[in-house]
Parts: sequence; C-alpha cells; structure tokens
Amino acid sequence: MERSKARLGVVAAVSAALLATACSSGNSNDAASTPTTGGNTPTVAASTPTSGGGSQPAASQAAGGAANWQAGAGSDWQDVLAKGRQEGTVVVGGPAQLGTKLAAAFEKDTGIKMQFVSGGGGELSSRFDTEARAKHVTMDILFGGGNELETLKPEGLLEPLKPQMILPSVQDGPQWRDGTRHWYDNEKTYLFQGGAYVFGYVTVNADDVDPASIKSWNDLLDPKYKGKIICYDPTSNGPGQGAVGAMAAVLGMDYLKKLFVDQQVKFVADNDQLAQAVAHGDYPIALALIQQSINKYQSQGINLKVVLPSEMPGYLTSGFGVIREAKGAPHPNAAQVFINWYASAAGAQAYQDIMLESSNRLDVDKSKLPEYTVPKAGVKYFDDDLNEDFYVNERQKDIDKITQLLGGR
Repeated sequence: MERSKARLGVVAAVSAALLATACSSGNSNDAASTPTTGGNTPTVAASTPTSGGGSQPAASQAAGGAANWQAGAGSDWQDVLAKGRQEGTVVVGGPAQLGTKLAAAFEKDTGIKMQFVSGGGGELSSRFDTEARAKHVTMDILFGGGNELETLKPEGLLEPLKPQMILPSVQDGPQWRDGTRHWYDNEKTYLFQGGAYVFGYVTVNADDVDPASIKSWNDLLDPKYKGKIICYDPTSNGPGQGAVGAMAAVLGMDYLKKLFVDQQVKFVADNDQLAQAVAHGDYPIALALIQQSINKYQSQGINLKVVLPSEMPGYLTSGFGVIREAKGAPHPNAAQVFINWYASAAGAQAYQDIMLESSNRLDVDKSKLPEYTVPKAGVKYFDDDLNEDFYVNERQKDIDKITQLLGGR
C-alpha cells in the first residue's frame, strides 16, 4: 500500500515518544451467534478530543469542585492529614506514564510526597501479592484491574477502603455516575473504581481505509481486509484481553474464529508496535489500540479514526483506575489521604487528564478526553466490571477459549 515519505517521517518522529500502557480488563460469557449488521450507523470519532455528552458539568464548575475537594472536612480528616504529613510519603504502584504528573498533583494538594513504583500490570500485581503474603509490604496503594479478587481478597489480605473514605465529597451522591461510588468487589469495600470509559473500538488509518465503510463488525470479515488487521494479543496481559473478551461476550466465539483465524489477524503484545503498525499503514486496521497512542499520533497529524460498529459500540472498562491497599501498608495515614484525594474531584481530574480514562465523577471537566472514550447517555454498553462473580468465574473461561482458538499461544 502506498504511503508518502512525509507521512513516514512524521510516524518516525513520534514513534519514539509513545508511552506503553496496558488496560487490564475483564471478559464475559460466550455468545453463540455471528453478529449481523444492526440498524444504527456506527460512530466515527473525531480526530481531536471534545467534550463528551451532556452529563458532565461545565469546565468552570468542574474546576470549582476540584478546588474545594476538602470542603466540609471535620477534625477526623484533619487528624489523618496531619499524621499523613508526618509519615511524609505514600508509595503507589501503577503504569509508568501516571507517576510523575500524579505525584506532583498529589503533593501540591496534600503536602505529602509520592514515591511511584512503575511497571506492567501483571508484574506489579505479582509483587503486591507476594509482599502481602510475606507481611513485608512496600507499596501502600496499587493501581490496576481486578487481579486481587482472586488472590488477596479471599485470603483476607486487603485493607477495607470504604471506611477510610471520610471526606464529604467522596460519599455516595449525585456527583457520581449512577449516584454511587463504583467497586469491583461484591462487598463494595476493597477495590474502588475511579472511572469507566469506552474501549474495544476499531481504529483505522483513514488514508488507507474509509472509516465509513466499517458499519458493522461483520465488515471486518470482507476478504479485502485479510492479512491487514492487527490486534493486541488477548492471551497476554494488556488491553487485548478486555477488548477481545467483550467481543466474545457480545459477538460470539464463532465470529472471533472468522475474524482472527480466517482473516489472518496479526497479534502483538506491545502497544508501541501496535500503534506504529496502524500509523505506518502496514496494518491499516487495529483492534485494542489504547487511546493514549491514538491521541499521540493524531496530535502529530496522522489520520487515525476510531469507529464504533453498531452491534458493539465499545464496552465499559475501568482500565487501570481500580485501587487497592494491602494489610500492613507502610504509610497507613498517607495512604488514607491518597484514597480520599483520588476519590475526590481533584484526584479524579488529575488521573483522568493523565490517563484519558473518563472518571465516574460527574463534577470533573471531561473536555480533554477523546470524545469516543466518554460513555454516552442512552447507549447500552457491555460492562466488563459487572461484579466479582463474573470476573472470577466467567473471565478466565473466555480467556481459555480464546487461547485455545488461537492455538494455545
């Protein structure tokens, strides 16, 4: 396929700057049928981020909410804050691109320093679990998905977060999507979800593929796209597991066979490699490409477009935005300050702006988010964070089926 030298030059210039990230998400139970074209035309997302929907307040209102994140706090909060400042530091684990900016925002708002431990989701979760079992915990808080639902929670090694959330602004109420805080665990106590955003879309290089030609997921089965689709490997920890798991639940395993096997989809387990392939046009259609990579290339003039096919216009995921605390955290007061700050408008705004993951709070400014990631009113999405039973019991079944489909990768 033809590509101009100028376009290749832009790709080369930005490829080194791309930041690796991963979306750890859940999957669901198998649907049986191959999808058919729905009655609605899919959404083709704009190239630049815009404000998403009408459910969030204006930027000025959101900024006010963030500025007043401690409003109404009582003496109990002041005591925790003072003790947290005496401890001086909170140790937080998560994806590398989150660390520097989040640490700066947290210290500015609280006066407490953050030591950030960066790494892959599986790597950090394994370390977190091992330390908790050995009663030698070095991380106070860990960002990630729901891994600890299967490990530390049943072993009684997670610290309850809900009782620690004492600020008035972080209680249930109209500032939250659906009027309540969101949790990964059935007890609504241990794994707090900061946000939910739309993922699982199709990304195309519009210089090679007309985004309007993909109205249905079935359109990807066109023989002209054989060997031209690339996807994050769903058998590896990362965004592919959530995206392909949602596809299995909504579109069915028979569809996945037709797509992945018959269309000879290329699989990679690296966000940079995936982004570069679609930006270069080597594989002009990408699945499970994260929004940070799309946004980065779009901002450099690469003509990437996001398509939300009618049968599954993306799905809702919490991404990296779930936090948990192990028993025996080394800085318990600073950790409690962080938990309240992260759940507040100030912390929610900081995390959302860095990760481009829509907050579950409605009193933050969403204007910097890519439009296609913000859940739309009236759209029914598959939600990969349905409940703990789903995550523990159904998720692994789908992963096993997909692994078998791809030949035990």
